[in-house]
Amino acid sequence: MAILVLLTTAASSEQFDRSVTALTKASFANLKVAYDCRHVLGIARYHEAYIAVENALRATGLPTDVAMAAAEDLAKEARASSLRMPDRGSQNCFTTFVHTKKDLDRRRATVTAPLSSQPK
Repeated sequence: MAILVLLTTAASSEQFDRSVTALTKASFANLKVAYDCRHVLGIARYHEAYIAVENALRATGLPTDVAMAAAEDLAKEARASSLRMPDRGSQNCFTTFVHTKKDLDRRRATVTAPLSSQPK
C-alpha cells in the first residue's frame, strides 16, 4: 500500500511540474503578445500579463523575490524580442492576445485545480 501511495505521489508531482512549466510558458507567450501589442491593447494588459508571469513563477515554488527577479528577466526578453518583430496589426493583436490569454487561463485552472479533478 505504501508503494502505491509513493508512486501516486510521484506521478502527481511530475504532472504538477509539467503543469507549472506549461503555465509559465503560457504566461510568457501572453506577456510577449501584450508587449508587442500594447499600442492596441493598452499598457494595462501588459501589466496584467507581467503579474501573471510573476504568479506562474511563484507557483513553481520560487520565493517571491526570486520569482519577481525572474519575471523581470522574462519581461526584458519579451521587450528585446519585440524589437525583432514586425508591427502587429490591430485585429491580429486582439486575436492573438485572446488566444494566449485563454491558454493561460486554462493552464492556470489546471495548476490550481485539486489533484483529484485533474485529467490523468
